[in-house]
Amino acid sequence: MSDETSNEGRPSRFALEDFTRCSESHLWKLMMSFYDRKGVKSWSQGIVPHFITCNAFIGRAYAKVLLGFIRDCMSPDAKIALDPDEPLYIVELGAGSGKFSFFMLKALNDMAGLLPTFPTSKIVYVMTDFTQNNVNFWNQHPGLRPFIERGQLDLAIFDAVNDSVINLHHSGVTLKPNGLKNPVCVVANYLFDTLCHDIFQVEANELKEGLISVGSRNEFEPDALDPEIIKRFDNQFRYQAVTDDYYKREDPADTKHFKRILRWYLDYFGDSPSGASILMPIGALRALRHLTSFSGGRALVLSGDKGNNNPEQFRGLMDPHIAVHGSFSVMVNYHAIGLYFISRNGFVLHNPQEEASLKVSAFVLTGDEDDGDADEAWKRMEDVSRGGLPAAAAAAAAADNNNNNNNNNNNNKSTAANCARPNPKLAPGPGVAEAEAEPTTADSASTAATAEVAPDRSHQQQPRQGASSSQGLSNKLHCLWTGDETEQISATRSLAFPYLCRVFEDEIVRFGPNDFFVLQKSMKEDSQQPTLKGIIALLKLGDWDPDVFYKFRDVILNQAPVCGCKLRNDLCRDLPRVWDNHYSLDKDKDVSFEVGRFYYGIREHERALQFYRTSTEHIGEHHVTFHNMGLCYYSLGQLDVALQNFEKSLDLNSDYEKARSWQQKVAREIERQQSLLSQNDAPTPDPAVASSSSGSTVSATAHSPHPA
Repeated sequence: MSDETSNEGRPSRFALEDFTRCSESHLWKLMMSFYDRKGVKSWSQGIVPHFITCNAFIGRAYAKVLLGFIRDCMSPDAKIALDPDEPLYIVELGAGSGKFSFFMLKALNDMAGLLPTFPTSKIVYVMTDFTQNNVNFWNQHPGLRPFIERGQLDLAIFDAVNDSVINLHHSGVTLKPNGLKNPVCVVANYLFDTLCHDIFQVEANELKEGLISVGSRNEFEPDALDPEIIKRFDNQFRYQAVTDDYYKREDPADTKHFKRILRWYLDYFGDSPSGASILMPIGALRALRHLTSFSGGRALVLSGDKGNNNPEQFRGLMDPHIAVHGSFSVMVNYHAIGLYFISRNGFVLHNPQEEASLKVSAFVLTGDEDDGDADEAWKRMEDVSRGGLPAAAAAAAAADNNNNNNNNNNNNKSTAANCARPNPKLAPGPGVAEAEAEPTTADSASTAATAEVAPDRSHQQQPRQGASSSQGLSNKLHCLWTGDETEQISATRSLAFPYLCRVFEDEIVRFGPNDFFVLQKSMKEDSQQPTLKGIIALLKLGDWDPDVFYKFRDVILNQAPVCGCKLRNDLCRDLPRVWDNHYSLDKDKDVSFEVGRFYYGIREHERALQFYRTSTEHIGEHHVTFHNMGLCYYSLGQLDVALQNFEKSLDLNSDYEKARSWQQKVAREIERQQSLLSQNDAPTPDPAVASSSSGSTVSATAHSPHPA
């Protein structure tokens, strides 16, 4: 580590390391340090934004996608068979605050009746993270304890990039390679953007790696792992030429897949005058290799993050953008992850929406990774291109390949048809015949591709000169691994999972988690006077998410007391679900207190008291809470208890004038009642009198320290 001097002779930056491969750089040590030192405070204090992936809507959407996958696996001709007598593990990577896990577990329980052929009792959700602090928090959280006690939830420390087994905390089970009878299901939200990446550029038919020197704007950094360095980043980049066997030291099972991915980008962008800048999510790919090995390569992966799945977004030569938000993150290359799954004989479902803060994709592996023919073809083409095969051998290889192509033409579609750009619909829904797929002749496939506005392929690399002996072989491989043809392969494979494809289309593509996030944000920020009807509709759409209720609490509290009876009934019918969905995390958001204020506003004082008591139990005693409880008891005619609560409020805050005023008022009324009783033996005043004296003019006070 050293400082660097500017032309003026003063230190301009402190270099924490020299130029190195990005995935091995100091960046990721700082990332681990941030989450290890901050723990759950990263989310509870709002340092790391999380609402978009931690709400009831996304929990329900993911649960439906998972059930669609299970339904496909339970069909008689399933590509992946499920054993109903064995556990089905859902492993969440980087579960963080645990809030998403809570919502998904609730949604799975609500949908238990939708899987009559697979017992939901066999579904085990596993929350993982690399730090013990988070695991301790989950283990003690009241929202998660019921799931743990029923055996539906287990916990584990797991470094997604480096660990190869998961030791479950409660059951003692170890998830290890080839140890599971059923496929593994993986959830990873806002995680891949924080795992290690490598940097590449394609320029003038040349592949380059990006090296990074992590630095700080400070003259000196005494603690190289201080997370505050992230706010002072002053990083530098350098690029140098590399070959496509860049990952030859990776897991041997993945070397060929990573090589294919790099070749795909080199081929796609090689002749492009603008070049391309590509992030390789190597940390995510390593994690997925570890996890999918548990079940012999049979898996469903659901992931939501900021990123891109359209390679056109990679055009241009530029340094990677590192977004700083307490911690930091980069854009996830979901396209590369999709290529990885396709290379492993799987498929991918992407949401094609490009303007999105959250891109959600589903990836599937069936365990059928025996692609020996393709591997042999790659080897032959490499040998020919390097001059490693004699001409006769090269010709024989090409002849073998041409024979295979002829057989494929007779039995299936032509090569040209296979290379056609796929229909934008990823796959038909249940019951849609495969006969509605691509045309079967080269001419019709070409016409279909043109009708869909075929992409400009002029930027793509053409076959090298002098390799005519392997032309047929090269054409086959380029058909499989050039441009958009990989999408066709993926779409064809996805036909075996019609329910998964249909649910993904409905719950993620047509109106998904990002759309819900945009809608509620727009209603909050862009609508000057949102109506109670609109807010109720939003709450219903979001499955009565507590954060949505809290954001619009003022509108609800102001309009509910004066709205029509029918609308009020609609709100009251499902409002208890807001508290049922509450996951305690941020004590500045006292949801139970606000629900209490709502019930007080519509004069349901007993219910208001229930939620005020809940507030004191979960959030702690607050002088405003006891003041409002005093108002409830006063409205119910219970003056003695009302006085006790006003006095308790003053005990907590002697300067609180509202409580003092009411304490004096109630004390006088009690004294007057006692005087009347002693002098005239008068009956106790009707509680309705006390209620009417306050209910129409007094509103429950908000917690002043809490944000509006």
